Amino acid sequence: MVTRGLWNLRVDGKWYRSFHPPRGRIASPDTPATLDRIRKILSETNLAAWECVPFPSPLHIDLDYVYNIDKDLGLLTVVQWTGDEGVLSRMRREATLTRLANPSLHTIEAALEVVGDEFDQENDEASPPTSETLTINMRNPTPLNELQLLFLTDFIFLWKFYLDDMSSWRNTSLLFRTLAIGILRIAAWDFEVRIDTDTTDIPLTFSSVPSWKAPSTDIFWFHGFLITLHGTTDEVGEAISKAQAFLNETPRRGQVTQVILMSLSHIRLVEISSECVRCSSAIPIIVNTSAMYPSPGCRVLSSVLSSYAWKDFSSHGESWRVNLPSEIFDMVLETVLPRDLVTFAQASLEVEKWYYSSVPQLDGLAVRGFNLSIPCCGKRDRPDTEGISCSTCYTWYHAMCVGLGPEACSRTYVCSDCEQHRRCDMMEMGGIYDVYRKHRSRPSCKVTIDGLDKTLQLRTSKPARRRPELWLYGRDSVPAGEIKYSVFFGGMFSGLAYGFEGE
Repeated sequence: MVTRGLWNLRVDGKWYRSFHPPRGRIASPDTPATLDRIRKILSETNLAAWECVPFPSPLHIDLDYVYNIDKDLGLLTVVQWTGDEGVLSRMRREATLTRLANPSLHTIEAALEVVGDEFDQENDEASPPTSETLTINMRNPTPLNELQLLFLTDFIFLWKFYLDDMSSWRNTSLLFRTLAIGILRIAAWDFEVRIDTDTTDIPLTFSSVPSWKAPSTDIFWFHGFLITLHGTTDEVGEAISKAQAFLNETPRRGQVTQVILMSLSHIRLVEISSECVRCSSAIPIIVNTSAMYPSPGCRVLSSVLSSYAWKDFSSHGESWRVNLPSEIFDMVLETVLPRDLVTFAQASLEVEKWYYSSVPQLDGLAVRGFNLSIPCCGKRDRPDTEGISCSTCYTWYHAMCVGLGPEACSRTYVCSDCEQHRRCDMMEMGGIYDVYRKHRSRPSCKVTIDGLDKTLQLRTSKPARRRPELWLYGRDSVPAGEIKYSVFFGGMFSGLAYGFEGE
């Protein structure tokens, strides 16, 4: 039986990859051929046949095995699927490279030992010492938030096999920083949208690697916020101390600094001033259901990074000398290019309010359904509709839909799902793919484009016209799947590509 897989190799701190295109034919661990290949790799000094990659490729559903040879640590790791088609799970086994050199060994099976994938998630109840509690006030969702939540959910779905490999979450590795900045950029609508692109390398294939530029450090400024990345096993107090030390060496931008502490499992919002530190509770961002429904952390990030909900107005000191009529102000801003408008919005609170409340940023497209941002009814009758967000999952509900009066919107509210303890914070190794495999339903967004009702849908394969092998099945039987929009981070493809389905 033909099995599929790939090889990851680490030498002198750099990762390399090898696979047999197009589907990665490979021998299983119980064959002599695999041991022979490993011994040959260990004796090789020329890496010209290997592809240099920023981080090792994880086990993918299109693969049966992934072999990781780490010459730096002297370790072989084999990751594979185990179980039947109905219940698949990852199995990780390891062996030292010195043991594989034993001439009496005929296959690697006898040398491999099963290792667990235990993962210590951040304690939700943990709070840093000597800090005050920070309460988050969510803003009414906008059409932009609906698109952001769709993009964030699809982004996690596309890169689920990297996110499901939770062993990479223990520290601020390059993979961690790459995925984190991708999430942050979508939450801030800080990316390029290419329309009707004909790029041949989209969408993703099983061998795709996240290739956009990541921050070189785990603490950096982003849209006026101080982002502090930390491993999931790090103490919250240590992360706050790291942010404080950074601020002590950097000119303070205001009396209060807004800090986002971010691991791949949780975020915390922190305000640091000379008087005190205020910190929110842990808000889950990557959970088992993140590829199907927006997580609490994605909701909070999209609200915080694309609205003025968490801004220090007192220290901004902005004043406008010319009081333009709103109609003229709108006309001026509508002539600014999207990328320039992002920069303009960062410099002006007034422009930011206008930008994030009115611009969907996809030419000719108007959002018509709000199932992700307002799931109670999926509608948004008017911008000032009274509503309230759940204090646990941060989902927004119309006050009328949940039976509350306008006066109740100022109190703490817990939605029925959270009252029934339906978990929105559970994350397990391989959990994202497992939830997707069971449900298969994927989110989309109802829109109007050129006066026609459509559904904005993620594209997970290239259009038929760019896949000549599909001619074998007959062109008429293959849906075109045209790509209308594609999302890029600094010129590098994010994995997100969209088209329309007719209503």
